[in-house]
Amino acid sequence: MGLTLARQQRDNGNWRVRIDLPNPLVGEQQITNYLRTGKWKFVVCPPGIEAKDFQFYAIQNINPLPILNVNQGTWNVNMLTIYRGMLNQLLNCHMHNYNETLNIPNEPGVYLFIHDNQPT
Repeated sequence: MGLTLARQQRDNGNWRVRIDLPNPLVGEQQITNYLRTGKWKFVVCPPGIEAKDFQFYAIQNINPLPILNVNQGTWNVNMLTIYRGMLNQLLNCHMHNYNETLNIPNEPGVYLFIHDNQPT
C-alpha cells in the first residue's frame, strides 16, 4: 500500500513499530478498509499438524504476491499427501465476508485473504 514503517526502541528495550505518517491512524484506517472489502477462507489444522508448516506449503503452492508473504519458510516434505488434501480443502471452502470472520474458529490453521484489487 506504499506505507513505510518506523521503528523506535522503547526504554525497556522492546521496539515500537508504527506506520510512518504524521498521523499513523490514517494508514491503519487504510489497511482496515482494505481488509474489510476482501474475503477470507480458512482451514483448521487437525491435531498433530503444525499450522506454520502447512502455511509455508500453502504459500509456496498458491504463490500469492511475494510482497505480502515475505516469510516463506520450508515445510516437511513427509507431509505432502496430507498437505495436498488440506490445500484442496482451503481453496474450495466457503469465502467469508469481513463481518463473518467473527465466526471463524480461533484455532491453529491457515487463513487465506482474497481481494479483487491489489493493495495500492
